[in-house]
Amino acid sequence: MTVDGNKLGSEYVTETKDAEVLSNVAKHINMPKTTTYHIENVYKEHEIKATGPVYNSELELISSTDNVYEFGFEANGKLIEEQESRIKEITEIYGKYVVNYESFAKLSPYILPGSYAYSYLSRISRTNIWLEVSREPAFSDMKVYNYQSYTKDCFSCEVSFDLQVSYNSGSFKDYPTHMEYIFVKRSGKWYIADMVMLK
Repeated sequence: MTVDGNKLGSEYVTETKDAEVLSNVAKHINMPKTTTYHIENVYKEHEIKATGPVYNSELELISSTDNVYEFGFEANGKLIEEQESRIKEITEIYGKYVVNYESFAKLSPYILPGSYAYSYLSRISRTNIWLEVSREPAFSDMKVYNYQSYTKDCFSCEVSFDLQVSYNSGSFKDYPTHMEYIFVKRSGKWYIADMVMLK
């Protein structure tokens, strides 16, 4: 963290803690930390920047209200380029699975065994109420965004899309969906370790 190009020392640190968003994947990674700095007697506009520890890139400012500045984690362009089409493919399999059009066996190779995501997603088929889907679901307006790299072996992203489901009765319905994935790398491959449904 720098203010007007001057790096803040440890005397300005008031709190260091595990990244809360990663609580469900803590056993699979070396937990990254978030740090809170406090500066007093600031009376003018300053240039405040933060640099991430993974790729040494500048962090995006998420919010700045009442003299409180909050920065996100890093977004790596190469990672986004490599993963976006795969994430869309996984999401389509997930969408088909939740409406009983696809099996868990098709989705499970993308999920980290022993993870929260594996436990959560494997139970969906047992409680599924989708009994009359007549044909393959359709996807529209799919976007993958807000990539956050926490370590070189862990990142998250958000995905939004509309899932159109057709029923045997001839009716259909759109289900706007917004979710967050947390991926963990094992043996050079990325797996879903956590998944959160967002509003």
